[in-house]
Amino acid sequence: MSRILISLRLPALFLVGLLVVAPGCKQKATPEERLTWERIEPMIGWLEDFNISNQRYPDTWEELLEWKGQHMPENPFTGQPMVSLQSRDFDPKVSPGNFSYMRVIRDGQVVNFQLLVFGEKGIVVRYSHSPMAVR
Repeated sequence: MSRILISLRLPALFLVGLLVVAPGCKQKATPEERLTWERIEPMIGWLEDFNISNQRYPDTWEELLEWKGQHMPENPFTGQPMVSLQSRDFDPKVSPGNFSYMRVIRDGQVVNFQLLVFGEKGIVVRYSHSPMAVR
């Protein structure tokens, strides 16, 4: 029983580890960076639900929100709605508290997605769907 509980905690600890130390950066995540991830993380389940219902990932984040009947969450850095950026590149003027959602296309078919969540100085979470994940 205790082994099961430990194994269930490992993915959550791994994600927290990703958030606490941004790639290429030795600093801890700011409160705003943690809030950004907390507001985006539940939507990953929505992406998977959309995929199950529609046999594809949404073309845009807006399509996902419309399907779910939800609005874009607030960006903790600006107090405005978050923005799904078209670029994977960090821009200190627009990236903090926003994210980049991109579908991964191979041989003309969408096979996966990648989600980059931006903090104050760069990417704080890099998430890709794992085809091996049990849902």
